[in-house]
Amino acid sequence: MATAVADAVLAVMPLDDFSPEVAGRMEVVGDPEAEQPIFDAFRRMIADREGTRFHLAALERFAFYERAPGEIRLSDNIILKKGVIRPA
Repeated sequence: MATAVADAVLAVMPLDDFSPEVAGRMEVVGDPEAEQPIFDAFRRMIADREGTRFHLAALERFAFYERAPGEIRLSDNIILKKGVIRPA
């Protein structure tokens, strides 16, 4: 579900092309180097958009909560930084 929503959002919202870290995911609690399967899906969604290569940043749990208050799922979350919408 998170990937479907993120794909829909990214279809109409550009990412911030002034920063390589425009997407963030929560580190796995107790094992910050661990990878959840959804992380690769998130990376594919943000890779090479609009000619810019973006990085999926790992955020410590409480840093993630601070940027996305109210969310309670442990790994199916992504924070996206909106870019400038340029005239067509």
